[in-house]
Amino acid sequence: MPDAPHNAASFLISRACKMAAVDKGWRIFFAYADPEAAELGTMYQACNWLYIGNTAETENYEMPDGTILSERSLRHRKTTKRDVIDAGAETIVRAAKRKYVTFEGNKRERRALRTALRYGVQPY
Repeated sequence: MPDAPHNAASFLISRACKMAAVDKGWRIFFAYADPEAAELGTMYQACNWLYIGNTAETENYEMPDGTILSERSLRHRKTTKRDVIDAGAETIVRAAKRKYVTFEGNKRERRALRTALRYGVQPY
């Protein structure tokens, strides 16, 4: 956002996570950066989030009427990939996204959550 103040995104993200931790009791936060949208995850890196690797590539399906369906929406509609392909859908492969995680709470809670993290922390 060109009109936003410097560091507005990292400020908003960090404050929103702190508020959610206080209001909702949430302790673990995930975020994704989409390389297709030219996102590198710079905001999460600035907030000291941990980079835990890339997600898997996903498939979306573009129906003849232009509707885009994700694999998740297929499950919700109780249909299969074969059904939408037979209906004329084209498969669109979505690139993997970069995945970040952070923890909220006191120092002891954050340390315990980091220890329990089952993903390997990778360099940015």
